Amino acid sequence: MIDEEEIKKFKSYLPQYLQLYCNVSNLKKHFHCLNPNHPDRHPSMYYSPKYQICKCFSCGERYDIYDLIKLHYGLTSFREQHNKIAELFNELDQVVPTSTIKEDDYVEKDFSKYFYYCHKNICNTDYLTNTRHIDKRLQDKYFIGYDTKRKIIIFPLNEHSYFGRSATSNNKYKTSGIGYLFNEDLLKNSTDNSVIYVTESIIDSLSLETIIPEIKTISLNGYNTNRFLSLVKEYDYKGIFVLALDNDSAGLKIGNSLKNELDKLGITSFNNTLIKSIDDGKYKDINKALTENKEALTRNLTYFYEQYNLISKKLRGDDFEIG
Repeated sequence: MIDEEEIKKFKSYLPQYLQLYCNVSNLKKHFHCLNPNHPDRHPSMYYSPKYQICKCFSCGERYDIYDLIKLHYGLTSFREQHNKIAELFNELDQVVPTSTIKEDDYVEKDFSKYFYYCHKNICNTDYLTNTRHIDKRLQDKYFIGYDTKRKIIIFPLNEHSYFGRSATSNNKYKTSGIGYLFNEDLLKNSTDNSVIYVTESIIDSLSLETIIPEIKTISLNGYNTNRFLSLVKEYDYKGIFVLALDNDSAGLKIGNSLKNELDKLGITSFNNTLIKSIDDGKYKDINKALTENKEALTRNLTYFYEQYNLISKKLRGDDFEIG
């Protein structure tokens, strides 16, 4: 028998699941129906925190997190669904539900003064430098800050949006509204030899840049693949992508799906080759490799960085031999 309290707890993970796996950026607004048989042209599904379900006003379909796990993973037994939820939320850091965050209407709010205050206080935590081994210069480059009252590292995405991470727990915080990507402007004005590394988390992007300062990297801030693909098409991206997602079942699944979508767009991409190459793929993500074996990460990343740059020039038509 599965403990009823644990079932109740798992059902409360629905907001996190919707944000991380269903690309729902704002739980306070209607979103496109998740029913694959409903071509929802106008957002008609909503999330009910009271009943811990999402329901479609149009087709009437309703899902709790167990229903979505069944739909997305084809797991028919309740035990299998329950185990999958446990697996996903053991692999992924827990994300604080939007309903627990006090600030509202982030897209309309200007956080410039808040960012200035937080950046001024970044010296009051050693979380990035000591725990995550991130180069200090990046804290200034990206105006990263620290909210001393909430004990949260603040990563500005633009003046209206930020991504936060607790310095004392695994909790993450995101502003409501549009789910902006970290460094998404890199997709603009691309050339045939542009090479961009795509990660799940900002911490992983900063880890890559700690090793190679000139590397170009974008973070999906979870699995915000819808916005990523939308911007790739909007900006007519011309280069190649290196998909450096987490080395777990969720990361591999999303990476394969993302590569398939990029293939359809005629865009060259390489999936999860970097993290798999380090110590026989023992590390879950890039930052884990940085903190536990920086030498191996440096060696392998440098090699792949050089090779992918050569490949991009080869695809452009220059006469280069790949090593």
